[in-house]
Amino acid sequence: MIQNTTKSIFFGLVVFLLFWFFFYILWYSQQMSGSFHFFDDSKEWLFMDKMGHFYSSFVLSWVFIEFLKLNSIHIRWYSGIFGFYFLLPIEIMDGFSMGYGFSIYDFIVNLIGSVVAYIQFFFFKKIIILPKFSFLQSGLAHIRPELLGYDFITQCFKDYNGQIYWLNISPNFLFKTNIFPKWLLLSVGYSAFGMLGGHDNGSFSENYPNKNRTASFHFSLDIDWNCIKTKSKFTKLFLCFLSFFKIPIYV
Repeated sequence: MIQNTTKSIFFGLVVFLLFWFFFYILWYSQQMSGSFHFFDDSKEWLFMDKMGHFYSSFVLSWVFIEFLKLNSIHIRWYSGIFGFYFLLPIEIMDGFSMGYGFSIYDFIVNLIGSVVAYIQFFFFKKIIILPKFSFLQSGLAHIRPELLGYDFITQCFKDYNGQIYWLNISPNFLFKTNIFPKWLLLSVGYSAFGMLGGHDNGSFSENYPNKNRTASFHFSLDIDWNCIKTKSKFTKLFLCFLSFFKIPIYV
């Protein structure tokens, strides 16, 4: 038990440091720092940023839960909301950043994402409602690359115009039947397009003839990769991680 606990702490620390190094380079390295302050971003990006916070918190919590399960460590509520703890320093860094600010809404959504993950584990021991992410380059990032990203990787994180966030559920669970394949999922997605800024497009609208900022819903089918049986702990953890990305993006 002590050995497993040490491995878990080491694993969490390594992931945390790598995560923070990456996000510091991506978001904060070019930002001016100042005194701690709050910022109301509740109406920005047509709620796409909030979808991203929920998704990130859920995924981090569930992957950590799976890691603890594979190492036979008892999962308590404070380990089940790992994603919330993991993202909290980002919110604090935002609070000191002149370009952002501490968002109480991001704070709350981060907590909700982790709690939803833990509740599903506590009651079902598996994911019933599975969030997923997909991305296609929007073609708008070149207008504001400093905000929306300079390349494919940075655009995946920064360009909300190309992101889709999905909620997936098994039709067998939804309709209380066993007639559908176990790996089949029904998907409902949310996306938004036409956004060159948080609240509005400002002067950048001149470079974007279609000035409409619109939100859309999507319906699709998907695959639950967790249905693949394996005795390999590494493969099981990899399939768990893979399950949070929608493949194929559309049907």
